[in-house]
Amino acid sequence: MDISVSLLNELRKWKLACPPNEHDLVFPSPDGGITDHDNMVKRYYEAALKKAGLPHFSFHSLRHTNVAIRIHSNQNIKYIQEQIGHASIQVTLDIYGHLFKDLNFNRQQSALLYSAVKEAISNSL
Repeated sequence: MDISVSLLNELRKWKLACPPNEHDLVFPSPDGGITDHDNMVKRYYEAALKKAGLPHFSFHSLRHTNVAIRIHSNQNIKYIQEQIGHASIQVTLDIYGHLFKDLNFNRQQSALLYSAVKEAISNSL
């Protein structure tokens, strides 16, 4: 998965601040072992939502939000599929296809098509 340089730098700082552990984990459990998902969600994620005054939503919703943001920022759907680890682009489209029905998104796609056709015609003359 591609990540920004600034995020990579933050993760490196975080890892240096963590106690050494046998698996070389970035997010080890307090005892240096592998973090249990359910424990992490209950102990840290839900507590962070509450502290921030946010309504409860599932941890998995963060994945859907990430994909929605990517789609609405016009990232290529094949790139999105590869980044989130779906086996095929069809899986990604089956799950997130409804997000392409946004009026502004559709207008942008129409404008892209118009520009591409116009360029193709001008290049062939």
